[in-house]
Amino acid sequence: MYGIDKANRISPFGSLIKGGVVPTTEYEGLGCGGGECVTPTTFLYKEITRLNDKGDAIGKSEAIDRVSALKTTTIWPAYYTLREKQIGSLEPGKLADFVVFNKDYITVPEAEIPTSYALMTVLGSALVAHEEKVKILERVFGGRVSLRTTCGC
Repeated sequence: MYGIDKANRISPFGSLIKGGVVPTTEYEGLGCGGGECVTPTTFLYKEITRLNDKGDAIGKSEAIDRVSALKTTTIWPAYYTLREKQIGSLEPGKLADFVVFNKDYITVPEAEIPTSYALMTVLGSALVAHEEKVKILERVFGGRVSLRTTCGC
């Protein structure tokens, strides 16, 4: 509609980061429909690959690495909301907000990033959502994992 030169400037994360700006990711339309599921990792994948829904690369020069993409949903939004001393990274004194995924986001093949999903979500150091996957953590940590739950899930 606007031409490829304008399309190549959509979400210029690469240029923003190079210029010292810390962009954040906004999720809209999460869920499944029409045989396709849109998850937060779908958006990260698009920031990394710059592939649109048709599989065409748009603005490839604006692609960012996996760590930067992850920061667009963690520490950088914490700065944006002026809460970087309370949230956004796992550090002593901060609320433990984190997600455990079914795959290792950093090492999984790029094409598998959109198929990653949350097994468990912890907000404010409290378990708020999980799939029956805590047993995976027990295997990883070699014993019983005890998590305070606030959702009864």
